[in-house]
Amino acid sequence: MKNRRSVCNSLSSALVLCVVAITGCQDSGPTTGDTNATASETPAAPDTTTPDTTTPDTTTPDTTTPDTTTPDTTTPAATPATTPEVSLYKAASEGNTEAVRQHIAAGTELNTQNPQTKATALIAATTLGHTQSALLLIENGADLEVKNSDGSTALLIAAFFCREEIVKALLAKGANRNVVNNAGSSALASVAGPFEDVKPIYDLIQAGLGPLGLELDYEYLQKARPKIAALLQAE
Repeated sequence: MKNRRSVCNSLSSALVLCVVAITGCQDSGPTTGDTNATASETPAAPDTTTPDTTTPDTTTPDTTTPDTTTPDTTTPAATPATTPEVSLYKAASEGNTEAVRQHIAAGTELNTQNPQTKATALIAATTLGHTQSALLLIENGADLEVKNSDGSTALLIAAFFCREEIVKALLAKGANRNVVNNAGSSALASVAGPFEDVKPIYDLIQAGLGPLGLELDYEYLQKARPKIAALLQAE
């Protein structure tokens, strides 16, 4: 985010005091005497009048500039989000929704792939059934078309495991429902056949991912597969 700052210009006025000095003038001309007089005239007494020495009023007027300081209305800079110690992939795999949210806020790259499985955080959360973590990643721009090492996208995996909320969110964001994995299977094909035909595959996956927290509900899967197929067929 950018902060907006208002800039105000403070104007100050300076007052200059002019002091006018007033000086008096004194007459110093000589007095004319009568040379035929027998008595001497007393010389005129010198003018001893005290000159006006009143000090002019030099009081400086109050020139204090009014306080025009603009209050600081600058919005404090936002504190950068802290990246959690746990990686995004691990947080998504464990269903650590708060850590996933923190990674998103910190700007962590959402589409980094696991070196071995090529799975992203979204694929990991979808596979292990961590719905809220998956939805967060979908809503915040995770790439929906990244493929793991067997060529499956998040939609293929969500469909196969009957993650209904995730399937709906992926379709709403425009995930490609026609993409196929390395075996040539699409999302629809993975749920279109009889449950008994694919149960051995579910068994293998449960055995492999059970230690990571995967728990498959076979009764739910058998009932949900036709519903997921209908979602994928809907326009």
